[in-house]
Amino acid sequence: MSDSIGSQLAMLKELLKITSEHHSKQIDELNKFEPLNEKDKEFIASALKETAEATDPVRIMEKKLRLIKEADDIVIKSNLMDDLVDLLGQIDLATIFIKNYYGLDEIRKAFLSEKNIEILADYITLLTTVASNNVDVQNCIYEYNEEYDFLQTLMEKFVLNTDIEVKLRMRSLGSISAIVGHHTANFTNFLSMDGISKLRNLLESKLRNATFVARIKYTLNAMRLAIPEISEADKEKYASDILYLQQCTY
Repeated sequence: MSDSIGSQLAMLKELLKITSEHHSKQIDELNKFEPLNEKDKEFIASALKETAEATDPVRIMEKKLRLIKEADDIVIKSNLMDDLVDLLGQIDLATIFIKNYYGLDEIRKAFLSEKNIEILADYITLLTTVASNNVDVQNCIYEYNEEYDFLQTLMEKFVLNTDIEVKLRMRSLGSISAIVGHHTANFTNFLSMDGISKLRNLLESKLRNATFVARIKYTLNAMRLAIPEISEADKEKYASDILYLQQCTY
């Protein structure tokens, strides 16, 4: 049990003890009302405040972000990243992170400068998590294109890069799928960079890693199931890629 949880439980037990004793006293003296003394009032107020802060997801997120920035140990930092990813599985909180806490800036910074493979993989997973089934975040990613095109980076720097760890390539496929799924602008952007063709060519090349091949197939199939509505002009322009995607039933 963590120190913070143990502290909260101890405080809540003491809170229960105080209120129970006070309640019992009132029962014994039915017609006599005695307010809590100032010491107990202060303790209860403090306990309620600490409990509220400890269970507020935004405050928890803020703490995780601060600890991640302060962490020097890779294992500790990776564990904190895992905690953050779990926390941001909540769509509303993911949106708050992106819109109010400059989440895309943080991810971009990691993509540009992070040297540790595990931490970089964690940030790719973070991007996947916040974009999954979250149209608000998908919109933000599209609007961010003028500063930094995440889809382009995921494809060119990671998926198509044979000189990096396959873990980064595979996780990037997941991010791409999350960003373009059911989102017209991002999907069209991916088509415009020949994303489907590049994945197809990659799949048809002589890849030796069976797990990576399976992941490409999984990604194409996921995209097929999440093709958004696009304009008639784009349907005609990218007819070949769309047809290929529609036939991906791996």
